[in-house]
Amino acid sequence: NRNNLLLARNRTPNHPSHRQPRLLPGAGMHSGDWADVCRRELSYGLAVLGREPENKTMSETKVREAQKPKRELVEKHLKIFEADDWRVATDEALDRLFEAFPRNCRIEEVYLKVVALDDLYETGIKRRGTAATYDLAKEIRQLNIDSKLARGLPDVVDKIATIKVEGKKCGHVFASKYCHFHARDDYAIYENSFVEPLVYAYQVAWRQGSTHADLEENYSKYKETVESLRDRYKLTGFSFRQLDKFLWGYGREWDAIRPKRKKSKK
Repeated sequence: NRNNLLLARNRTPNHPSHRQPRLLPGAGMHSGDWADVCRRELSYGLAVLGREPENKTMSETKVREAQKPKRELVEKHLKIFEADDWRVATDEALDRLFEAFPRNCRIEEVYLKVVALDDLYETGIKRRGTAATYDLAKEIRQLNIDSKLARGLPDVVDKIATIKVEGKKCGHVFASKYCHFHARDDYAIYENSFVEPLVYAYQVAWRQGSTHADLEENYSKYKETVESLRDRYKLTGFSFRQLDKFLWGYGREWDAIRPKRKKSKK
């Protein structure tokens, strides 16, 4: 997943050998934030919880700030992404591949898409075993998902996510991306590194009431929350993919200053 981006060393940002299409330059806090962090007050003015509270006392003490997702902030992070030709080419290559093979009834076509997506986005499937990507492709083909993808039904993501590969669930990170590249206007991209915690934080600000478990395990709830974020902050002109670039780009900066929560054991 995208946490592997932090392992990159001694490479120029735009060099083709850089294997992380989402590595954004200039990550870090905005100028003037550090002093505010020490006082636990940022100038952004949007208070949200730092993690899923264990009790009411925790909800009052573990508070952090996130900058409101105004159009200017979204466009800033889109420009950072679009400035790197290699990262843009990565998405365009996957777009062309999925457009060339839109159906999921032939194993060789599904296998090709699974391998390409896993490799370019480093979703970690192939690291589970020699035949892991092929095993996943076989399971996806057996789901008969084409009609549901054509209708943009969110439960397709959950079905793919629950496929077990080498004894471990495929997960929503890969599943949401696989569906997104089939129908980019119908499927928001799920990320468990920087994006989901930030989406959770925003919905806490408007008291939607979803938990981390809701967003991590129920794709319909996650997509609904992203759509609510887009509507609430008047970002309806941005696509799911553009929101993903923003949420991940800004989420990386924001992650450096937020209290970390413990991941639940499954």
